[in-house]
Amino acid sequence: MSITARPFPFEARPRLVRLSLVAALGVVLAACGGGGGGNGDVSGLGLNVAVVNETTDDLAITLDVGGEPGQAQTLATCKAEVYAFDLPDGEWVLALNGQTVIDSFELEANLIDRNLIAEVQANDDGTVSLIRISAGTQVSKPAQLGICT
Repeated sequence: MSITARPFPFEARPRLVRLSLVAALGVVLAACGGGGGGNGDVSGLGLNVAVVNETTDDLAITLDVGGEPGQAQTLATCKAEVYAFDLPDGEWVLALNGQTVIDSFELEANLIDRNLIAEVQANDDGTVSLIRISAGTQVSKPAQLGICT
């Protein structure tokens, strides 16, 4: 007794290929999700900022939009953390305890309409310093060792 393989009907192949492509496209679209939604104020760009707090008090970090203060995020004294903000269309300011560190109107031309990374430090004398700002999407969390020593 011999078993023979049934040939795959040639005319069924294009139909299966099309169905496979449609199924694959459906999986990709489901995985990526849809766009849309939101309030239209966010540009799709982001600011990731590494903040070091060398002060003796907690630090309030805000992204102020159009002159309105943003939701404050608190960084404990002698700590460091990375904060992520969605950049809005229009004017925005990154502030530490109300002191402006980055003003969107003062950005260099090559940084406008880009994802940004920055390093910021709140000094023990109460001043704030912008260490660096550049185009990018990822910034490392600063080392905790040596803060407030």
